[in-house]
Amino acid sequence: MLDDYVIAISAGVIVAAVVILAALLSRYSKLVDEADASSRLAKDVWDSVNSRFSVVDARIIDLMAKTEVLTSRVGVVQPPPQAHMTPAPPFNSPGKADKAAEAARVVVEEPMSMGEGTETEARVLRLLVEGPKNSAQIRDQIGKSREHTARLMKVLFDRGLVVRNDRSKPYVYQITDSGRSYVAS
Repeated sequence: MLDDYVIAISAGVIVAAVVILAALLSRYSKLVDEADASSRLAKDVWDSVNSRFSVVDARIIDLMAKTEVLTSRVGVVQPPPQAHMTPAPPFNSPGKADKAAEAARVVVEEPMSMGEGTETEARVLRLLVEGPKNSAQIRDQIGKSREHTARLMKVLFDRGLVVRNDRSKPYVYQITDSGRSYVAS
C-alpha cells in the first residue's frame, strides 16, 4: 500500500508539474508574440522615419540645385577694385522667402566724389543738409515723379548716404556723415 501512495503522490506531482509547465509555456508563447509585435511596430516606425528623411533629403537636394541655377542666372557681380562689401540694411518685414534673399544680399559701397553721382542725388543731399525731410517734400523740391524719388532715395539709403525713419509713412530721411562728406567734396 505504501507503494500505491508513493505512486499516487508521484503521479500527482508529475501532473502538477505538467500543468505548471503548460501554463508557463503558454505565458512564454504570449510574451514571444508580444515581443514580435513590438519588434514589428519598432521596424514600422523606423521605416516611416527613414522614408520621411529620404523625402526631406530629396527636397534639400532639389533646393540646392535650384539655388545653384538661380545663382548662375543672376551671376556673381565682381565689385570694382576700390569697392568693399557691406551687408545691406534689413527689410522691415521679410517673409520666409525674403529672409534667404536678405541674407545673401549685399550692397557695393564705393568711395564717391561729387562728380561721380547724379546732379539729382547731389540736390537731394543738399536739401537734407538743411534738415530731415519726407519723400513727398523731397519729390516736390526736385520735381520728379513719386516712383523716381522712391528709387533715388533707396539708392541713397543703400549707399549709406541717408538714413530713414521706418516708423512713419512716408519715410523721413536724414543725411549721414557719409552723405555730408559726399556733398562737401
